[in-house]
Amino acid sequence: MYIEHPPSMAQIHFLRPLKKWRILSLKDLKNECHDTSSFSSFTRRIYRLEKDKNLLESFIDPYTKEKYVFLSQKGASYVSEKSDSPSLSPQTIIHDAKVSKLTRAFLKLELFRHHSLEHEYKQQLFTNKARADAILTGKKKKRDFQIALELELTRKAKPRIKNKIIEHLINNRFDYILYYFQDESLLKAYKRIIEEEYEIKTQNRVLYALNAKLMLKDFKFDETIIYATGKTQNILEVFDVSG
Repeated sequence: MYIEHPPSMAQIHFLRPLKKWRILSLKDLKNECHDTSSFSSFTRRIYRLEKDKNLLESFIDPYTKEKYVFLSQKGASYVSEKSDSPSLSPQTIIHDAKVSKLTRAFLKLELFRHHSLEHEYKQQLFTNKARADAILTGKKKKRDFQIALELELTRKAKPRIKNKIIEHLINNRFDYILYYFQDESLLKAYKRIIEEEYEIKTQNRVLYALNAKLMLKDFKFDETIIYATGKTQNILEVFDVSG
């Protein structure tokens, strides 16, 4: 008779970061676990959790060929309540992977201290309220501030764009709304749609970020350009902790 053994505490240790982040590259998961083994040893452990234990699922980023992992339903049962399990959709998995990657990049800046991803706080908000892909909390000159991060890889319908921005603008929780793009024409389209009706309300609150290499292997976060208040700046200048 086959008896299935539950994962050990050492194995569950590799699952826990995925409750928080939903999806991580192997490199990022290794860092989150503070794992000091070689990368090849680490990947073998993760392979066993995926193929032998069925605790993880994975996909290969078609642009960078980087492997990402996320909790299977079985894996989630060991680290989450069922209602809190961070589910992923095949239609949005690349978007969600990039949100995770971008959020981690922001947190490397001294200015930012905390974050929440959509699956963590969605139950705390009314269902008819727009939800950001991530919320970033920072501190500058002893003042806390929050940014709603929205990653836009494809163009949404105009009414949907307008409805979401107005929800963000009337939500006093967010000091800034930052839209992040890889396509300059998409950025300009969103900027035009938003500002044609809400230009006064968006002044000093809405930021537009652009990095054409977002989907590529040689993506560098510090090459991101921010469009705000009629000028362009490098992202490190905008979020300079000393400024």
